[in-house]
Amino acid sequence: MWSRRFSLSTSNIPVKQFMYRKVLYCPEKKIAEFNYKMFTNILICGYTVNKWNKQISSICEQCQVNHTIEHLIYECNKVKHIWQLVGDTLKVDLSWYKIMFGFLYEGKQYEDLCHTISLIAFCIYKTWVLNNNDIHKHVIQVIRHEMNTRVKMLKDENYKYVRLKWNRNLIERLLNVL
Repeated sequence: MWSRRFSLSTSNIPVKQFMYRKVLYCPEKKIAEFNYKMFTNILICGYTVNKWNKQISSICEQCQVNHTIEHLIYECNKVKHIWQLVGDTLKVDLSWYKIMFGFLYEGKQYEDLCHTISLIAFCIYKTWVLNNNDIHKHVIQVIRHEMNTRVKMLKDENYKYVRLKWNRNLIERLLNVL
């Protein structure tokens, strides 16, 4: 599916790099699972749920377009400002491709950024699942809560999370603007 969306042949998609960076080496299992489901296009959204439950709208109430995962996480007017703020704060150009695949060609120094962007995408999705149409009221709260949780873990010297790869400075910069 993504090969068609990004006009890439299957052999050109950096699946192995994606699987390592966004799934296997992701600091948290729930975010790794989210990345995997997003990549394999099995996350639920209004568009997919409508196929078996016609009471759930396949159209975004805010934007009046198909309520796909790409729209829900990146394009919707309810969350677009968050990505703009994150991109401006971290001085990176964020696109749906970068949210999906990360910064695969920019080098290992972008690994922390990939994890943080995945965390934000996960928070947006989690907020929609829990609150459905009230996403705009709660998404900043959920992102701040999730990021504060990671900052507390990073400050705790006794915390034994071997695979913890969160960048405290990066998260604190975002917390200051969100």
